[in-house]
Amino acid sequence: MQDFQYIEPLGLLPNTSGDEPWTIKKRIIGVEELITQSGSDIFIENELFLYTPDGTKYARLVVSSYLMFDYEDDCKICIGN
Repeated sequence: MQDFQYIEPLGLLPNTSGDEPWTIKKRIIGVEELITQSGSDIFIENELFLYTPDGTKYARLVVSSYLMFDYEDDCKICIGN
């Protein structure tokens, strides 16, 4: 389940993207586990950059999401609520 999203424009986007495809590069910047009596949650934070074909960065996106593990449900993995 997505927790939050942050978009940081690094430049004005052109009206057309051209013939060559743009690229999105992603990396994990944080992982945190929260343990409770009923289960545990894992928070994962990703950072994504939007690049033009020539390598210019146009936008930065930070997304936080989490997975919920419920002990009462035989450790079944639940995504979101």
